[in-house]
Amino acid sequence: MTTITAAGTGDWSNVATWNGGVVPAGANVADANGFNVTLDVDLTGGSSLTRIQATTGTYIVPAATTRTVTCDVTYNGTSTAGMISLGTGRNLTVTGASSNTSSGYCYVVNGAGNTLTLTGAVNNSGSGRAVSSTGGNSQIVIVNGDVGNTSTGIAMLLVSAAGSSITGNVSSSISSGNAIYTNGGTGTLTLTGNVSCTNGGNVLNLVAGTLNWTGASTLAASTDCSIQINGGTLNLTGLSLANSGNLAIRKLSGTLTQGTGVVTNQIAAAQAVAINGTLTVVGPTLPAATDVRIGSATYGNPASPVTPTMQGEGPFGGPF
Repeated sequence: MTTITAAGTGDWSNVATWNGGVVPAGANVADANGFNVTLDVDLTGGSSLTRIQATTGTYIVPAATTRTVTCDVTYNGTSTAGMISLGTGRNLTVTGASSNTSSGYCYVVNGAGNTLTLTGAVNNSGSGRAVSSTGGNSQIVIVNGDVGNTSTGIAMLLVSAAGSSITGNVSSSISSGNAIYTNGGTGTLTLTGNVSCTNGGNVLNLVAGTLNWTGASTLAASTDCSIQINGGTLNLTGLSLANSGNLAIRKLSGTLTQGTGVVTNQIAAAQAVAINGTLTVVGPTLPAATDVRIGSATYGNPASPVTPTMQGEGPFGGPF
């Protein structure tokens, strides 16, 4: 695998844009190398490659254009203007994995009437953002892969725009970062995957807008899901969460709506709570004190066990 670097600002398909006069393709990596490379063609088929990347420089989607990129996208720079910026009327689909590894932003969605579609995994391992959407309600971000945050930054800062959705699983493994951070919009961002975090951080942080967590989800044993509502609305209507871990929703401001959503604790050790809000939780049916038992066992949560009425035992240990 060879890294082919840009030699100047220009179109992707122009050999003069690249050192050695070779347009990147195949099992190679393209590096913007401090220049601005315009994606005048789709990076698919024979034009596809292993990865496009940059520490400095950008890749530009032309105005009124839809582009498709079938390779991985990685940004290791410091610019918050975005390695790839989608202005008004510019659309991009990326089928490979997308990652941000430093303090800059990999994608910035800041115009009207544009759509960013990411079908591969999205990860932020730096102090910046993998995706930053900061404009109006017509900026649509669709993610079909998993979203992860492993550093102090934000994997995805989004507005709640009608049509925006995340269908993969969302996770955060850092105490001071967020996987999803909503900061505006009057539409609804829909989330249908599993949501989890470790090390005490918030996997979801709502400041404004509406996030609708819906569909069938699971939270594994000894796994946390910490959500903070600083504003906006978290809507759990339509959620069916099978919880074996620890779900905590902290509402400092804004709205928590459960509606017909169901949180079901699967094991006695599972916990689910809303701080400054209301969350209805159901669990396995426990025996009542008037039910019968054999032996001296107790049932239910160890902190508040249920001890049903003793039933007599026969000579071989069974009931009589």
